[in-house]
Amino acid sequence: MWHQVSGDGHHSLDKLFPGAADHDGVTEGSVLTHIQEWLPVPTPRVRGFGPYENRWRYV
Repeated sequence: MWHQVSGDGHHSLDKLFPGAADHDGVTEGSVLTHIQEWLPVPTPRVRGFGPYENRWRYV
């Protein structure tokens, strides 16, 4: 299953999950939010995740 990823070239990334993989969006958002403080290397911060349009989800 593919996911659409786009960024602004600075500090923001958006990752979209199609309806057929919406559970992947829930899992990734939950896990990243939980572990972001524990990782020993700099990683992008999760600012939010949830439903988008037409059953798509975003992180």
